Amino acid sequence: MIDRRYRTGDGVIVVAALGLLLLTFREYRGFTSTSGPIDVSASSPIAAAARMQSDKSYLLTHADDFNAWTDLAIACYQKGPDAYAEGLNALDKARKLGATGDALFWYAGVMFQGLGLPDYAISELERYRHHYPDHRETRARLANLYLQVKRTDEAWALYEELRKENPKDPVILYNYAIVAKEKGQWADAYSALAALHQDGQPFPESDAALEKEIKSHMDENVGKKP
Repeated sequence: MIDRRYRTGDGVIVVAALGLLLLTFREYRGFTSTSGPIDVSASSPIAAAARMQSDKSYLLTHADDFNAWTDLAIACYQKGPDAYAEGLNALDKARKLGATGDALFWYAGVMFQGLGLPDYAISELERYRHHYPDHRETRARLANLYLQVKRTDEAWALYEELRKENPKDPVILYNYAIVAKEKGQWADAYSALAALHQDGQPFPESDAALEKEIKSHMDENVGKKP
């Protein structure tokens, strides 16, 4: 168990069990940005760590500089999950000192998601989506989060949008299959998995369990009314 504390506007939160968030979903790697601040994530963890140290040194004598707190939060975001708790703490201080901007919703949302706090992540990412309604990764993250907190209809609506826009995207197809299964849309779930392997190749081992569950349910319910 990991016990990591940081402050938000709601007080101290205890974060435990970081690995719970992703369920069986897949996430994008090296996502191509269409809007927003995502391009800054290209910094290496080593460079981000150096930037964190520089920001902290500066803040020792400039504790009221919300730009420095914001920069520290972004550096923590860039460094990765082990720095997310510190990043959210810095971001909270920046906001209290007057920092604003739509990009902050993105950084907070991703870091909350990485710490396994879906309700906080949803709140931030929904605000970010208000500014960038067509941003694909935001919608994909929200769809995953909605399913995690049992907001299945909202997850389904987003993944239907994403599949129509990107019918051959393997991550979207796989996650769509999971959401369809949860909705009881077994035929849609299987068609999404089958679309991953239109080249005739067998299902890889990573997909085998999901494919077996979906196909078994369909075979057992042939001819039955839903």
